[in-house]
Amino acid sequence: MVLNVIGIQAVQRVALLELSLADFMSPITAWASSQFLTSRITGRHMVQRGSGANLTLSASPATLAIAGTGGFAVACASVEALSRTLAAERGT
Repeated sequence: MVLNVIGIQAVQRVALLELSLADFMSPITAWASSQFLTSRITGRHMVQRGSGANLTLSASPATLAIAGTGGFAVACASVEALSRTLAAERGT
């Protein structure tokens, strides 16, 4: 079992129109990169073993329109998209 636990710097409660690009991109870059790297490593291991499961978690802003969530909402949606793409490539 591999557990990926990272801290995400997410500026919230600020309208997107007022958010800097750096504050918008920070959670997206951190979370998507971390999930990608972890999934790639564990996925390769699972292919070698012939079995396994990759479980990723996101939060409500992935699918709900919640004001003030900034880049965090996009980061959540990216984790879900990554999970779907990995599943499609593994045929599950």
